[in-house]
Amino acid sequence: LSTKEIAVRAWDETLNTQPEKLIWNLMGMMNNCWF
Repeated sequence: LSTKEIAVRAWDETLNTQPEKLIWNLMGMMNNCWF
């Protein structure tokens, strides 16, 4: 491989993945997007 960046994404047993875009909430909690 000849690359400068690599990205990985996780998913659970029900195939829910990490969201691509960050969604802010009032408390700024429970955010786990990929970047």
